[in-house]
Amino acid sequence: MCRTLSPVTSAPIVRASLRGTQQSMKSTKVSVPLEDWIGYRFSLISARLGNFVAPMYASRHGLTMPAWRSLAVIARYQPLTAKQLATLTSSDAFKVARAIELLVRRGLIRRDVDKEDRRRASLSLTAAGRRVYNDIEKFVVRVEKELMAALDENEIEILRRSLDKLDRQLESRIKIHGWEKFMKGWAESKPRLPPERPSRQRPGGTPSK
Repeated sequence: MCRTLSPVTSAPIVRASLRGTQQSMKSTKVSVPLEDWIGYRFSLISARLGNFVAPMYASRHGLTMPAWRSLAVIARYQPLTAKQLATLTSSDAFKVARAIELLVRRGLIRRDVDKEDRRRASLSLTAAGRRVYNDIEKFVVRVEKELMAALDENEIEILRRSLDKLDRQLESRIKIHGWEKFMKGWAESKPRLPPERPSRQRPGGTPSK
């Protein structure tokens, strides 16, 4: 019979389970356990939060997750080009294009010719798009407040500053290199251990000290 882990209790249980596994696998040494990886923990929280909110805007407004994310970003930073939208949503061009087509087809955004470059489209909300955004925003903000109620004001400020620092670190120290260059630099920066000296054998086969 399979046990379902509650999101509230899963992290401590996973930690305890992995500690037992690590003790039984002494030959395998992990410098940072999976449950302590920042990316892993962020992805879990983001996925759970997104999966909770998604049924609301899907059932009330027929939006997909990429479409809602695009609508929210356009509402905040309009007017935007498709390239700028992809950057601000951290989505690939294909997902952004599909989201734009859905939002245009539903009459939630306008796709006008960019005044500075006629080869580009400028994206902005329509009145209908603003109404849909406001409806979803009320629900999302309520969820956000309930989630952040676990932290006091000082912890929230520290969290926001920490997120800003991690974001800058990712952009300036990691992504800028590309994965291959970063991997090569990481390998070269690892401390090199001196070659193991072969033990001298005493007569009779006993290693000398």
